[in-house]
This record gives sequence, structure tokens and C-alpha cells, in this order.
Amino acid sequence: MGGLHAVVPVHFRRPGGLKPLPRPLPGGDLSLLRQHFNLKDDAQWHLMAGWLIGTLNPHGSCPLLILHGEQGAAKSTATRMLRQVIDPNVSDLRSTPKTVDDLIIAAKNGAVCAFDNFSNIPDWLSDAFCRLATGAGLSKRELYSDAEEVIITAKRPTLINAINTVATRSDLLDRSILVELLPISELKSELRVWSDFERDHPAILGGLLNAASGSLRNLEATTAAATWKPRMLDFFLWATAAESALKWPSGAFRAAYSANRKEATGIALDNSPIWKAIRAFLDARSGYWTGGVGDLLLILDGDREKMATLFTREDRDPAWPKTAKDLAHALKRLTPNMRAEGIQVEMLPRTKAGRSISLKDVALHVPSAA
Repeated sequence: MGGLHAVVPVHFRRPGGLKPLPRPLPGGDLSLLRQHFNLKDDAQWHLMAGWLIGTLNPHGSCPLLILHGEQGAAKSTATRMLRQVIDPNVSDLRSTPKTVDDLIIAAKNGAVCAFDNFSNIPDWLSDAFCRLATGAGLSKRELYSDAEEVIITAKRPTLINAINTVATRSDLLDRSILVELLPISELKSELRVWSDFERDHPAILGGLLNAASGSLRNLEATTAAATWKPRMLDFFLWATAAESALKWPSGAFRAAYSANRKEATGIALDNSPIWKAIRAFLDARSGYWTGGVGDLLLILDGDREKMATLFTREDRDPAWPKTAKDLAHALKRLTPNMRAEGIQVEMLPRTKAGRSISLKDVALHVPSAA
């Protein structure tokens, strides 16, 4: 037995707050879960269900799910329910992490990390959520030690709720799914809400496991047939492979996910103080410019009176780049989002004069004849 135990790669660990799952109902019906939320259309359901299916993917990444909506949309209840489907806990919701330590503790003690009532996501937490989504790992110094680390390398599906979308950085938005909840028109007592969910939970779990089985069965063929390869590709293929098991129309998840990517791109650009400036800058130059990054910053920052109509002035917006290096980093971060809007950004080889850059609007720029 000792030899057999040594090669079995399964480790069972039961955190203190873990609650039991119900016995899944054979066959089941994942769509029963939709009845517990107020979603505006099928696309929002496909995104939510796709994320839930993604939590069972043994490989690849799982995006951050952001539930947003006005007060009265039952965002906290929805967050709790989504976690309880696969990872019920005596404390389903946690408050906004204040440190990386808080996030590590949540990741160590749950298969899903669920956080309630966000108002904003600071840069350090945005980076940590990105690492948690892809399994890149989080670390901290071990208590009472100067040289040892506590390291979490596991991928953790994460969901949060907020009134607004709250994610603003392009790298996190590329790893996020945005789902809007509408206000509940008919209020129910909390006892009734959870009684109805507990009644449906076995069938919901059975339906989810059937969907994951369909993903396993169809993943190879789905991967071979894929013509669109977005960020979070493993997640996208896994969720798409479940379509037939869920009886969704072919291509339903791709349509929903593609529209969600476009929405995320718009949010990332709208929250960038340099986007409108770059847009106006290229419009005034027939869609093309090449030169030093430092020169570009001087041009954008030079006409303060004119630029004040395009973005918040530097003394009121700490995100506005103050150096050429800041501008280069900001443009690199936004490059995928700008490309989606038809703006090509190319960092040119460094010279003695410094870093140069090429900007081109493919819709406006017409190359001159040779």
C-alpha cells in the first residue's frame, strides 16, 4: 500500500469552512440555475454558464467573473449561489482583499474565490487577480522566517460583484467576463430564495457535470475546428466544447464571448487618459506618425489648453504619463486594445536618441506611392 500511495497524484484536503455538496442528479439541468438570476438576455447566461463550466477545466486558465448591476440586482446572492454550486462554504463571500496575504488565504482555503461589494480594484490587486486566473502564482514571506516563502501556484476561479465593472486595466479586462444583473422585480424572502436553490442544486450540479463531460468529449474536435483564438484560449475552447451537451446553438458561446471582449476593450480605452489624445493626434496627421517616444509625449503634453478638452489635465490625473518610459509602458499595455480599434502600435529599435515608436490608423493612413 505504501508504494501505491506514493504514486497516486491525488491529494484530498478539507479546509475548515468547506460544506458538503449535494449528490448530483443524473442527467440534471444546468439551465435551472438561470431561473435564480435576472439576466437581460441569452448571451449573458452563456457567459455566466461558460464561466461556471470553466471552473471544472483541469487545464488552462479561468477568467475573473465580474457581476455588476444597480442596487437591488441581488449581486451578493448571485455571487454566493455561483460559488455554492461547486464550492459551498460557511463563509461564501469575503470582503475586498486588503493585502496579498488576504488573497492567498482565500485561495488556500477554497476551490473558488468569491468577493463582495467592490468599489475599485487597485493596481496591485489587479495584478494578483491576473496571476490567480492563469495559475502564475502568488507568494509571501513565511511567518517567523527571513528567507522562506509561502507560494500558491494553483489556478483559482474568482468572482466578484460591484455596482460598476470596476476593472479598468487592460490586462485584467482581457482576463475577465462581465455579466450584468438586472434589478429583481419580485422580491422574495431570503428563506424562500435559498430553499428554492437547495431544491434545484442537485439537478444544477448534475447538469454542470454533464456539460464538463461534453467538454472532455468534444475538446479535441473543437480545438481542431477553431478559427478564432482569443485571449484565455483554453477557457474559450473548453466552454465552446460544452455547447452540444447544453443544447446551445453552435457558436453561441463564441458570439457572447466576442461581444464581451469588445466591451472590455472599450472599457480599457475609456479608462486610459492617453487614448483620446492618441486618437485625436492621429486624426490630425492622416493616421500615421513615427518618432521618439519622448517627442510624442512632448507633443501630447505641449498644448495644455487644447488637450484639456480631450482628457483630464495631468495635475488632476495621476495616470497621465510623466516620462517617456511611462508613456511607452502605457502604450504597450494598451496595444491589444488599440489594435482592436484599428490602431497599430510598433516599438522600433532603440537608438542613441532613445526609444522610437510608430503609430498607424489602418483606416485613415494611405501609404504614399513609391
